[in-house]
Amino acid sequence: MGINQTERDDEYYVLETGHAGEGRLNLLHEVYGPGTEHLLIDIGLKPGMSVADIGCGPGIVTFLIAKHIGIHGMALGVDLIPEQLQVARAEALKQGLTNIHFLELNVYSLGLKHETFDVVYCRSLLSHLQHPEDALREMSALVKPGGVMICEDIDMASIFSDPSTKEYEEMVEILLALGKDRKADYRVGYHLPELFKKVGYAEPCVNSYQPKYKRGEKKRYWEYTLYEVAPAMISAGIVTQSEMTELASRLECIGKDETTVIAQAVQTQVWARK
Repeated sequence: MGINQTERDDEYYVLETGHAGEGRLNLLHEVYGPGTEHLLIDIGLKPGMSVADIGCGPGIVTFLIAKHIGIHGMALGVDLIPEQLQVARAEALKQGLTNIHFLELNVYSLGLKHETFDVVYCRSLLSHLQHPEDALREMSALVKPGGVMICEDIDMASIFSDPSTKEYEEMVEILLALGKDRKADYRVGYHLPELFKKVGYAEPCVNSYQPKYKRGEKKRYWEYTLYEVAPAMISAGIVTQSEMTELASRLECIGKDETTVIAQAVQTQVWARK
C-alpha cells in the first residue's frame, strides 16, 4: 500500500517505503498472497482483462495480476509515493512485464476515465486512510458495468497468540491506539461489507481467513510491522522508546518460541459485480 501526505486532513503513511519497506511487504505477501491469488482466480481474472491495483506500493500484487491477464491485458498500478513506484517500475522492467503501467495518483482524486476497468482492486489500503468510504467510491467509479470491485483488508484487533501472552495483547492495544491517533480504522476489514453497501453494492460477497504460524519469519510479520511504526507511536506519545525496546525484546522471544502460535490479523475479502 502507499498513501502518503494527501490533501485530506493530516494523513500520512507511517511504514517504510521504497527499498526500505520491501522486506516487510514481501513478507506480507507471503502471509496473505496465497489468499489474494486464490480470490483473483475465483472471481474470473483472465487474459485480456484491464485491471487497476490501487495503492499498489512496490507492485507485488500488480505483477501477479499482469501475469494472469497476459500480454493482451493491461495492469495499472496506482500509488502516491514516488519511492514505491520507482521500485515497482524497476522490478517490472526486470521481469519483462510489458503489459503493466504505474501512475502516481491520489486515491481520493484518481482522475482516471470512469468505467474503464474490468477489475479494480486494493489490498491493505483502506486501513491507512481517514476516509475509506470516499476512496472506495472513487475506485468504484472506475469499474465497468459488469466488472468487479475487490478489496482486501485487515482487522488488527484479531491478532492473538496461543497460549495468550500479555506481549501480544499489549501490541494490539498500542497498534489500535496508533490508528486512533491517525484517525485511521485499523479494523476496517471488519467493516468492509458495510462500506461496499454504502457505495452502492447491495449484496457484496465476503470471505475471511486468518493465517497462523508456530515458527518462521511469517509468524513474526506483525512484530516486524510494529517495529516500523514505532517512531510514529513514540512521536504520538503512545509509548516511550524504553517501553518499545523492552516490548520488542519480549516479542522476539515469543517469535522464536515454537510452542507459541501467532494468529495473524484476519484478512477480509469483499467483492461485488457492478
